[in-house]
Amino acid sequence: MRTPMPRARSPGRAYQPRARSPGRAYQPRARSPGRAYQPRALALILSLSAWGVAPSTGLAYSSGVVSSAWSASPDHGCNQCHFSGAVVPTVTLSGPTRVLPESTSIYRLEVVAGGDQRFAGLNVSSDTGVLGIDLDPSVQLMARPDTGRLEVTHLHPKALNELELASFEFSWTAPADLTSALLTGWGNAVDGQGNTLGDRGAMATLPITRCPDDDGDGHSAASCGGDDCDDLEAAVCPGALEAPDQLDNDCDGTVDEGTEVYDDDGDGWSEADHDCDDAAPEVYPDAEEVCGDGIDQDCSGEDLTCGPGVGEVEPEGGSSGPDTGPTPGGCGCNVGSGQPRGVRGRGGWFVALAALGTRRGTSRARPRK
Repeated sequence: MRTPMPRARSPGRAYQPRARSPGRAYQPRARSPGRAYQPRALALILSLSAWGVAPSTGLAYSSGVVSSAWSASPDHGCNQCHFSGAVVPTVTLSGPTRVLPESTSIYRLEVVAGGDQRFAGLNVSSDTGVLGIDLDPSVQLMARPDTGRLEVTHLHPKALNELELASFEFSWTAPADLTSALLTGWGNAVDGQGNTLGDRGAMATLPITRCPDDDGDGHSAASCGGDDCDDLEAAVCPGALEAPDQLDNDCDGTVDEGTEVYDDDGDGWSEADHDCDDAAPEVYPDAEEVCGDGIDQDCSGEDLTCGPGVGEVEPEGGSSGPDTGPTPGGCGCNVGSGQPRGVRGRGGWFVALAALGTRRGTSRARPRK
């Protein structure tokens, strides 16, 4: 088959479009019956959609977005809409990674821009638990239409500070049956021009696990927010019975209280140390005994009985005061109750005998009547 050759133009001859007949108006091509008019713009939209891209006017979520917007390409996230001509921002998601069931913790997502961006937005979702917005007025909760789960997003683009950083805070409450959870956060940095150029997003994740119970006593470690003061000892947890084992079994801050090895009265002696009254600080072995008070201070088993030389101090120079009892003499008589002590000595006996002789002599010399 012979290939037709194009007709050569004469040198210097300019192209002349074919002239229309005078008075002939342009007639558009007739459409087939029932065929709808499709502008070229719609064709462009469909072409972009096929590549996972859409015009910014359709997906510019300046007042918040949920993750279902990019469910067809979850790895694209914010970049499904903001994808070209910008430096990827740095996005971090921070907060407690080990929590107790049904506990509420505070988390933060930060966006640090890397180019000419001036604003930032976010979306945070979780696979379990409940997200909240108690602290930050710049965020809101939006429900994902297909699952109904609440997600955290911006109310409006948040201005970057002088460090080119925007920070968003939110809360997350763990479920009662928590074993593990995952927070997924998208941060988007935009230039505020209303188109896809100059904008870019990035994703961060934060795995969360339940606080450990290493000793299996049903209480998590205090270091993780739990109430077990020794998570390596199963005999130690709040509510446990205190035992004489040098451990704070009930986690109340006191060791062995209420047991026989605990010094209840603070005198340095416990019942195990033979303190016979551990509620009285003046009673313990080797304490100074007080006679006649009905108290066994030294835990000897009885109170000390008061008597001569017991519990009393003899005045210097001997006893003083009048004699109240009889002093037996050699003949069985009483010698001078109330007399000076001098008559009780050897000289006192001579005085008494002399007085007796005088009385006898007097009675013999008396005349009879």
